[in-house]
Amino acid sequence: MRVLNAGQFAEYARRQIAAADEILTRHGRVAGDLCRCERPWPCPVAASCVSMREHYRARMAVIEATMRLPVVGTAPVSRLPVLRRLVGGLVRAVRWQDR
Repeated sequence: MRVLNAGQFAEYARRQIAAADEILTRHGRVAGDLCRCERPWPCPVAASCVSMREHYRARMAVIEATMRLPVVGTAPVSRLPVLRRLVGGLVRAVRWQDR
């Protein structure tokens, strides 16, 4: 099994989607509960093609929405002190920026 990069996978996925669409043109519900291929509806071939098409469309959406971002280091974040105030006879924790 060979490993595909993002561009190769995108091309492969487009071909798979096109093949599923081509097969689905020969299937579909007609009179009653029959498919155009004369199998009972829901046709297992049509269901399989729809599932495959949606699988590859979802993967393509992830690939097309993904972009390389620069690596950012993580700096330690200092915690702000918590103050305790007496409010209405109760002790209330107040963050430093809220005081």
